[in-house]
Amino acid sequence: MVERQRLMALAKEQANSLKALTGKGYALAAGKLLEADTVLMGRLFLVQDKLTASLQAIDIPTDRVAAADQMSFRPVDMMETALERVRAPGTLDVWCRQSSRFRVDVDGRFGRLGPGLVGPLPVGKRQLTFMPVHPDSPYGTWSTTATVRSGKTVTVEGRLPWREGSPWASWVSTGVAPEYAGHDVRLYYRDGAPAVQADKDAIRLAWARRGDLWGSVSTDGETFTPPARLDLPVSSGWLEQEPKLLRDERGRLMLFFLSDRDAQHRALPYVCWSRDFRHWTAPALVMDESVTLGYQVQQDAQGRFLWVMDAGAGSYQFLASRDLREWEPLGRCPATRKAHPVVGGLLLRRPDGSFDLFTREYLRPRGEKGPAGEKPPCLLRHRFATDLQRWPEPKTLLEWPWPGDGLRLAGAWADGHPVVLAHRFSGEHTRGQGTCCARLLVGGADGWRVTDPLPDVVFGQAAMLHHPRWGFVIAWTRPAGRERSTHPGAGPFVLRGQDLESIVTSLKGDAP
Repeated sequence: MVERQRLMALAKEQANSLKALTGKGYALAAGKLLEADTVLMGRLFLVQDKLTASLQAIDIPTDRVAAADQMSFRPVDMMETALERVRAPGTLDVWCRQSSRFRVDVDGRFGRLGPGLVGPLPVGKRQLTFMPVHPDSPYGTWSTTATVRSGKTVTVEGRLPWREGSPWASWVSTGVAPEYAGHDVRLYYRDGAPAVQADKDAIRLAWARRGDLWGSVSTDGETFTPPARLDLPVSSGWLEQEPKLLRDERGRLMLFFLSDRDAQHRALPYVCWSRDFRHWTAPALVMDESVTLGYQVQQDAQGRFLWVMDAGAGSYQFLASRDLREWEPLGRCPATRKAHPVVGGLLLRRPDGSFDLFTREYLRPRGEKGPAGEKPPCLLRHRFATDLQRWPEPKTLLEWPWPGDGLRLAGAWADGHPVVLAHRFSGEHTRGQGTCCARLLVGGADGWRVTDPLPDVVFGQAAMLHHPRWGFVIAWTRPAGRERSTHPGAGPFVLRGQDLESIVTSLKGDAP
């Protein structure tokens, strides 16, 4: 190895001969002068409080990388790692049934965060330990063994059991196995939240992955079928994303989604239907108008389809249709005065026909600093209306620390109460409320109850519903990025359970 002390002791003329070299060339030349067989190189970057370290061990005689590793973390979360020379190595491909938010150690040493490859590793049997990332996660640890084979990639499915005494212990945590056929070489990455639909027979999921739509079904609420691509005419050569699922009054499964398949490649809404979740009709255009991500569609007590869409400047427009061709405007919710809204609200319809609307807003422009240099929190606000035309001023339910525009909303009406899951996804940090945490809000006659932050329960974008048989069903997937979560083990994942009261009671935060 090249030691700094020996390098400083080089003769002056030898040191001068290295001045014109940079990076790898400098390291290799210095290693040869010191008669070393291996040189260790490292690079360190700190951007927005995120530390990225990369290490390479280079074999000097062959100029080849003998071992390498890279990781990203906050300085307070630094982990130990080690490099070793591996001959005829193998690789493990790890994923977890319950979440994409996990850490795996191999033989007691750090392996990686999240699903993906671990290696190169020496051949032989290895001990793998799967564990949560956040110290306050409701999940515990789980261990297994895997045999590393030379020149092979061995897939390992991990588990994250509930931590002993967790209020989530009665809930089922599961996911869809990443068994996608073929290889995905597309670069599109904005996938969005999955769609979930449930009836007495099954729970059904639909989600977008790299521009296509996929589906999976569970009849027991614990095991889901492998991903099945919704082939032509649903998934085309163009982009399909943001699916929504519901069953209409005639018993048909209705699939709504956005696609840019028209001649101008606008993001237009389409709909198709199926009786068996396998054979779908040709998609029909819902409306000849571009729709932003975060739209909603549901049915009212009269069987009409209600369409909720962003109308610009923080306002929301509500439309109704019986045939999904002719749309009647029902009303509009104006933006809050002197507020700076974030696109993407949540509308819940109560059994009596009234409505709850949840929106996200800043009190001053996003990123603008206050008198003490602080950036504005994002406000989660609530409005209640008996119809979709007259909306009162909103009530603030929650202040989410900066940056709050990544805050997502999902919700359901159950047992006479509105329940909202406010969750924020960020891959930049691993601790704190403003990172990978969620909060549950439960409305009642005495106001709203808000839980403490729930770290690592939902790590991505979620959808939520309630059904008498299945209880609360939360489906989520970690959105893929340009370099993040390209592994298929990023979801969807499903949390379901009947006992919400134990969670709210044990994790009750301050009332708004």
